[in-house]
Amino acid sequence: MLLKALDLLRTLGWALIHFIFQLIDSLFDILKGLNAYDIIDSVAGDNTFVTFHKGILVIALTLLGLFAITRFVKKIIEPDEGLTSSGIVKEIVTCGVMVMLSTFLFVQSSNFALQLSGYTSNIFSGNNVTLSNEMLTMFIDYTDSYKASEDFAKENISSNIKNGNFNGKKMYNDKFVTDSNWIMPDEKDYKYSINWILAVIVGGFFLYSLFFCGMMLARRQIEFLFLFVISPIIFATSVGNKERRSAVIQQLVSLMLQGAVIMLIISLTAIVMKQINSTEFFTNGFKDMIIKSIMYIGCGSFLLTGSQVVNRFIGGNVSANSGREQL
Repeated sequence: MLLKALDLLRTLGWALIHFIFQLIDSLFDILKGLNAYDIIDSVAGDNTFVTFHKGILVIALTLLGLFAITRFVKKIIEPDEGLTSSGIVKEIVTCGVMVMLSTFLFVQSSNFALQLSGYTSNIFSGNNVTLSNEMLTMFIDYTDSYKASEDFAKENISSNIKNGNFNGKKMYNDKFVTDSNWIMPDEKDYKYSINWILAVIVGGFFLYSLFFCGMMLARRQIEFLFLFVISPIIFATSVGNKERRSAVIQQLVSLMLQGAVIMLIISLTAIVMKQINSTEFFTNGFKDMIIKSIMYIGCGSFLLTGSQVVNRFIGGNVSANSGREQL
């Protein structure tokens, strides 16, 4: 009866761990789906949005005309102040071209961002390896006293996890008689030893980081569309104000790179985690698992905080923390 109760507890515990690590893979797929979504193309067929955007362009051109008149009037009143007449004409032409090309600029930027993020997201997944498999195999081992058995070489934990056979009834709950229980010599131990606590902590922390990465990428899509809508007005009202146009371009570049950078961080983290799992730091199994868990949490922490170098270059916080702050 006691063994059946332990079997049930192990089954429930494995269901929890399996659920957490399956969510990690699902979130990774969701992040790739978010990056593959072309939000400008999705609204291009909406008649309401098309009419609205045409209205924005008309308003932008009207504002450009008003700003041009204002600049010339100001030049007549104060001839020694500000730009020269030829400079004003150049600014008006530049702003007019930017307004007319704003749609083309954002569409091309969106296509480039999709291609770049698709490339970075396939760095790791292209090898048909999942995040959960690489992480989960570290927390599962054969019981030490069972390693002397001839059957040890017949089973491969990593393969069993990948093909879904690990939690099969016979394999998962298989036991063997051991001499370690000196009080009850006939008592059986489980062949598989699972570090439940570390598996839940490390998997949960990584899942936490991925979730807020998704929040950040979802907000990026809306922000990209919003910038696309208002950019003609900003360009039209930037006559004699290059900083305003530069701010739009800078923000556009930032939004273009955010998705690719976050997927690059995840892919590089996954590659590093794979190498960590295949490296033996200590001959002592417990110490080896501890140091690998710490390094896994370090990878998740990097995903959570992002790279300060990249953040300075892009001009925005590209990390899961950004999604958490937004929430």
